[in-house]
Amino acid sequence: MGGGYAGVDIFKFYMSILVVLRHVIQNWCAPDSFWLLIVTNGLSTVAVPFFFITTGYLFFERKDDSAHLRKQIGRLLILYLVWSLIYFPIRLLPALLKGRMTTSYIVSFIQDILFSGTYYHLWYIPAAAVALSIVFLLRKKLNKKTVLILAGILFLIGILDDSYRGVISPTFYQNYNDIFITTRNGLFCGTIFVALGSYIKSTSVKNNQKYKYIIIAIVLSILLIFESLFNYMLLGAHVNNMMLMTIPLASILFKLSFQIQSKKDTKELRHLSELIYFVHPVVLGGIEHFTTANTAWVKGALAIVVSIGSAWCLLNIIKKKNILRIMI
Repeated sequence: MGGGYAGVDIFKFYMSILVVLRHVIQNWCAPDSFWLLIVTNGLSTVAVPFFFITTGYLFFERKDDSAHLRKQIGRLLILYLVWSLIYFPIRLLPALLKGRMTTSYIVSFIQDILFSGTYYHLWYIPAAAVALSIVFLLRKKLNKKTVLILAGILFLIGILDDSYRGVISPTFYQNYNDIFITTRNGLFCGTIFVALGSYIKSTSVKNNQKYKYIIIAIVLSILLIFESLFNYMLLGAHVNNMMLMTIPLASILFKLSFQIQSKKDTKELRHLSELIYFVHPVVLGGIEHFTTANTAWVKGALAIVVSIGSAWCLLNIIKKKNILRIMI
């Protein structure tokens, strides 16, 4: 991107670090720890929505036609296939070694591939493809505000079986979950944010609003933390994926990113962010199994540094080997 989009790339980098921090705390802190409630269940839930908004904005900025949609969906599916193949051994080897490769395990694995992601973080790629397709089709028939309303209803339905699971009877979603596993997908979680990206594209993002957006972002971040604490008091210890306050917060952060201007090409930073997101589970697994560190903070710092370093090394390899560009 570069130029006017430098801020978006910079924000994406920090969001990718926030995802790493989310999983660090989730893996190595207590289920009801202060940091899990504030970061994992609170602030970090804005990261993937920011990615979705970026996807929606950039898609509808370039070409709003079927050929462009097919091209983008094809790119996302190839990306998903590549990283799924990379994570297949990590996912399947433990099952093979422990003798768990049963018919039910294979069926469950196929369900994961189709509906919830080959590995826990890869769900975002097919979700982006699904959300793009849905918003594209809705925009052909409905005005942009109606699309947002419908997407918002889908989001509410989705989080009642995810972050707010237990507010209504879990049996309400039982038949759905038996097949589709989760509502953390493009239909329920991605559509609203891709729709927001397309909506922001159709409106003007004002310049010289940096301090206004910063103040709003701080207020919304505090409200997101309060929502996480309220959610904990209501439903107890669990992991949240999407929250209500992520909708306005992700939107305002995206608008804030446009207040950062730079003439430098930030393409490498964008690719580095993507690779940090894709490789960090391997790094966390390696730290868990091959280091003697026994505190979450040491493991966390190590995870962030090694994730950035690994992503940077891989990016430089990709630049030299053109065939590997399908990884980004």
